[in-house]
Amino acid sequence: MSQAEKVFTEIYQGNNWGSSESVSGPGSELYRTRHLQRELPYLLDEFNIRSMLDLPCGDFNWMQHVDLSRVDYIGADIVPQLVERNREKFGQAGRQFVQLDLINTPLPRADAVFCRDCLVHLPLQGIFSALKNICDSGALYLLTSSYSFRGFEANGEIALGEWRRLNLELGPFHFPAPSRYIIEGTDESEGRLSDKVIGVWPIDQIKKRLALI
Repeated sequence: MSQAEKVFTEIYQGNNWGSSESVSGPGSELYRTRHLQRELPYLLDEFNIRSMLDLPCGDFNWMQHVDLSRVDYIGADIVPQLVERNREKFGQAGRQFVQLDLINTPLPRADAVFCRDCLVHLPLQGIFSALKNICDSGALYLLTSSYSFRGFEANGEIALGEWRRLNLELGPFHFPAPSRYIIEGTDESEGRLSDKVIGVWPIDQIKKRLALI
């Protein structure tokens, strides 16, 4: 068992993120993902995304309400118990669940990697390793979380499993502006996270940035 699997399995088993609705935490509750549930299918259509790797998929609490009828969906998580539970409850044709480690496991090929609320829990080197792994997967796009306000502290170092804000357009990442984004409009932390977005970045752009670091 890797250190990442150990850390996130302990978080899952202890419900350490403290949501009564979702073991994936308050950010995966239905009310706080209502904009994503509505807007994500339009975004997938706009970029002609017909296959998607959702990593980490967590407990599939809100994604089960997204129209994925035109997408081959792979939900992946590092916690084996979550993967098995999702297979039993939600597995069907065009929807599969697998155990993967975003940092260390080669990823299956999909048009897009959807990586929400994950990089915020990784130390900086873990983020760079995850980004390289995503770039090596053959995906065309990365859809991932970022925080757009520049007046808040972001991108600091943390231990694995902790949390901090990430603004991928700032150092040390210096991503270009996303091609598109969905404003989540979350009210977590009394609205202090209202700048949270899901941004769309072409993988080619990320490769160019990583080559300069």
